[in-house]
Amino acid sequence: MGKLYFSLKGRISPAQFQKSAITLIAISFVLAMLNLVSISFALLSIPISLFLAWMWLSLWSKRLHDAGKSAWMVLLVLLVSFGLSFVSTRLVYMITGFDQAAVAAAAQAAGTDIMGAMKASMEASRSIIVPGAIAGAISTFIVVFLGNKFLKSDPEENQYGPASS
Repeated sequence: MGKLYFSLKGRISPAQFQKSAITLIAISFVLAMLNLVSISFALLSIPISLFLAWMWLSLWSKRLHDAGKSAWMVLLVLLVSFGLSFVSTRLVYMITGFDQAAVAAAAQAAGTDIMGAMKASMEASRSIIVPGAIAGAISTFIVVFLGNKFLKSDPEENQYGPASS
């Protein structure tokens, strides 16, 4: 498991990539739900999210290597992911009637109290946590599915290692 999620070297099969990606999507969803519990848990999710970002980088690098591509192509994956995430977030805002200005106003009302501003912002945005987490999970799965569909495995040994099984 350590090599799978933490090493940028080697190759993984499309099936292994998809299973591992679904695991990371589930962890990300649970992390998003922590925002409903308390501000302390929300703050804890920040370093864990950075840790997850490395795990995603590792998975995508190996999947790209399996297709004979450079891991630098993960930048293209990031671009697509961010674009799709932006669109899904806007859709959630439209569907739920979420008002970003209300969140900003709640934070400003707290004045110089940073924790108060964070609490006010969290309370004002509570209504979109679940729909936002669902939209994030769906958009991430779409990127994973499309990446797996278009990246064909190299059946032979390549510069990144032996063929994945």
